[in-house]
Amino acid sequence: MEPASAAITVLIVDDDARVRESLRALLALDRRLQVVGEAASVAEAVTLAATLRPSVVLLDLELDTTHGLALLGRWRREGLPVIALAVYPDTAAEALAAGASTCLLKDVPRQCLLAAIHRAHTQRMWPGHRCERSS
Repeated sequence: MEPASAAITVLIVDDDARVRESLRALLALDRRLQVVGEAASVAEAVTLAATLRPSVVLLDLELDTTHGLALLGRWRREGLPVIALAVYPDTAAEALAAGASTCLLKDVPRQCLLAAIHRAHTQRMWPGHRCERSS
């Protein structure tokens, strides 16, 4: 188990470089979080997750030409908490069933995303969690 002062390490998985850049900047606002890697494809994500062993993964559900859901079952079996990021709310139930710790819409408020990362790290799963879109 990690000491309480250890950073929560995060792997960002999204095929859009602008989204990865925005998430990295947002996470940098919280001193307790450390982005340890970024992946733009399923293959990269699998390799980086195995190599870097992050505390939490932020996963775009619409990754490249495949669906990010393919990774959820694998990472759930490995005990890796994954926050699925979706554009459309109707994908949340599918992501939760596949093993996501929670599913957030990509436009959730900053504080909601940061809180979700901390909660996924400490509690691993809580499928009832929901956040509203920002106004």
